[in-house]
Amino acid sequence: MPTKGITNGVFLLKDNSDAIKDTIPFDYHVGGLVMTASDYKKLFVSAPNYRVSVKFRYTEFRPQYIQNDYEKEIPKGWLNEEYTILKVYNYANKVSRAEYVFKANEKYLIQIKIPASSTILITHKK
Repeated sequence: MPTKGITNGVFLLKDNSDAIKDTIPFDYHVGGLVMTASDYKKLFVSAPNYRVSVKFRYTEFRPQYIQNDYEKEIPKGWLNEEYTILKVYNYANKVSRAEYVFKANEKYLIQIKIPASSTILITHKK
């Protein structure tokens, strides 16, 4: 049994009022996302009309069971990049808490990296 994993992956297509207009599910396997061809096409046909967020659940089995849900808006232009890396810094993690400044009520930070740009992390390092 794996000690950690990403499940319940879905792209959320939202309008400007933040209402979810459509969802596109995906599976994550190390190194890539898996979705049907029709869902892939729908993502790229619908994306210009909506804001796109990625949402997923991270589960870890260590001495204790840890489960967290994450969501992050992705700039539309980044959907067709060769790769996109999301790195999560969770406030519950002592190392993340010691290294980064979290806003009040902020439970996590997500760093986004694509080949065509530098890393973007919306926070401040201590």
